[in-house]
Amino acid sequence: MEIIGKYSGFDICINNAGINKVNKLFETNNSDINNILLVNLNAPIFIASEVSKK
Repeated sequence: MEIIGKYSGFDICINNAGINKVNKLFETNNSDINNILLVNLNAPIFIASEVSKK
């Protein structure tokens, strides 16, 4: 969050974070799915939330 304190505001926020694990469906486990969802769904929401406070 160092960058947020450096500027007075933001005009745009680009959430460019995502992960994937290439696997056959039957070889995919809950841990893999949870990690993918944590980054791909939660991270953009948290980033947008922090940026929108400024």
